[in-house]
Amino acid sequence: MSQNVIQDIDHPEEILNRLPAHEIEKHTSRAIESKMASSKFMPETLNLDDSHSETLSYIVNNTDKIEPNEIIKTCVNKIIISIDKIDIVFSVPKLKSYLEDLLQMEIPADDIQEMYIIETSFKKQKSYKGAVVIKSDNTDDPLDLPPLQLKNLVRGVVWRDEHFHGLSMKAIAEREGISKASVG
Repeated sequence: MSQNVIQDIDHPEEILNRLPAHEIEKHTSRAIESKMASSKFMPETLNLDDSHSETLSYIVNNTDKIEPNEIIKTCVNKIIISIDKIDIVFSVPKLKSYLEDLLQMEIPADDIQEMYIIETSFKKQKSYKGAVVIKSDNTDDPLDLPPLQLKNLVRGVVWRDEHFHGLSMKAIAEREGISKASVG
């Protein structure tokens, strides 16, 4: 919920005053998974030298023990939501401790920073039934759609093929129990 709304301060109309927590959590979890898969994440956060960095990156990327939701619970201090981006603020000492406990190894990190911020962009949109959906700006998957949109995309391709092979739009509409305009 927007801090302006909580503190009873004027809130700009063009900005949503509430976002669904599960959407923020899902987007945050994806951003953490993506960042941890990066080979630069460990050296940046834990200030590791090259040899330790490669070893730890390999171990982290090849284990199924690391759960983004556990990292969120134990290592994330706060999540700051702006108009078009989310900043995920990590406690680096907590992340180091979490990884050491999980991997049963000491991470030789000296002079680590206190905080590390993952910045991820997003856009808001309304779903079919009016709920707010958070979508990543940097997704390259054209099929990363809400289920109803994906279903409509597939149906549209099937109907197009049927129409190009001689079936009228009216016949398709009657078979599906919808209007001709919906098929169009």
